[in-house]
Amino acid sequence: MHYRNPIKATRGEPTTMQNGCIRHYYSMIPAALLATACILVTAGCRKQSPADADSAFQQPSDSAQGNVPDQPSMPILNIAPPTTVVEVNGSKLMQNELDNRLQSILAAQGLDGLPPQQRQAVSGKMRNLIIEAFIAETLICEDAARQKIEATDDDVNAEIDNIRSSLPEGLALEDLLQQRGLTMEFLRRDIGRELTINKVLEARTASLPKPTEEEIEAFYKGQPDAFEMPEKVRARHVLIDAREGLPEEEMLAKKVLAEKCQKELADGADFAAVAREHSACNSREKGGDLGFIARGETVPEFEEAAFSQPPNKVGPVVQTQFGYHIIEVLDHQEARTKPLEEAREEIIARLNDQQRKENLDEYVNGLKSSADIKMGPGQQPLPQ
Repeated sequence: MHYRNPIKATRGEPTTMQNGCIRHYYSMIPAALLATACILVTAGCRKQSPADADSAFQQPSDSAQGNVPDQPSMPILNIAPPTTVVEVNGSKLMQNELDNRLQSILAAQGLDGLPPQQRQAVSGKMRNLIIEAFIAETLICEDAARQKIEATDDDVNAEIDNIRSSLPEGLALEDLLQQRGLTMEFLRRDIGRELTINKVLEARTASLPKPTEEEIEAFYKGQPDAFEMPEKVRARHVLIDAREGLPEEEMLAKKVLAEKCQKELADGADFAAVAREHSACNSREKGGDLGFIARGETVPEFEEAAFSQPPNKVGPVVQTQFGYHIIEVLDHQEARTKPLEEAREEIIARLNDQQRKENLDEYVNGLKSSADIKMGPGQQPLPQ
């Protein structure tokens, strides 16, 4: 048994996403992205054991207290007569397709096990995003046809090759598609559609001006909090799984094992080897390395130990709600303000993304202004 914290970054909110060579600068969720996301997430779960969920030492969020399954659930199959959610210049998004897309996103982001009230709130936001994405992608594809812009077979083949290369050894893409109720024809069509959209968007943003030095400096000075770097430690650990509720004899055996591992490590044993053999945390595949951690990101007992230990010394056994930890701090960075030169590339990227999004918002809004967009019977209008 292992704890899982699937809600770390997205929490169901839209973000800039990357899938191979595909990058969206507009907050859309094209069908191909949903399909490939589900395929890849499912494959990832099968490549790893349930123990390979997010590190067990992490502070559980309120949203992660529900019973989240280790495997994404299958998409919901709506057997009711299909109803129209929205119609765009004659192209319709049906309710069953919306339901399946929604379930796919929730499963792909690990949100399908949320408590009912939280799931309802997240689903409402996602529903609107899916509808907005359908409207935008439909209009952009129509504009692409007018401009005679289209993804080539080579483009689609290259993206499918990217997907194949990311799958675990022994797992075939065709098998994963079949398990998801999808076909290769469907995947090729939707990837081609997404790549076509990207070609249109990239053509529109390729000639945008680069940020000036004045804009970079103004951004840096105008958002000082964005460049405050918190105190951080880079740590590695071995977690002996010993949660509350285990029989007393088993808890004692776990503690003895933790103390044995601690002594071996303090005497110079290979930390990575001990982690791979004994740790219940998914970080064992990286030799127990957790990367950099800021305060508030772990349970209090772990934080207190990690931030008080001297670097490059194996600390004593620490008990948390997840079990017994043996921690070694590899680096300790004090809080500081990131200087402009260090932040320059990050600022340029942010300004570029902001400029692209403004340009694409204007583009899509222009397409909407001349489009025939109708919500289906009984559907709530989208928020303005």
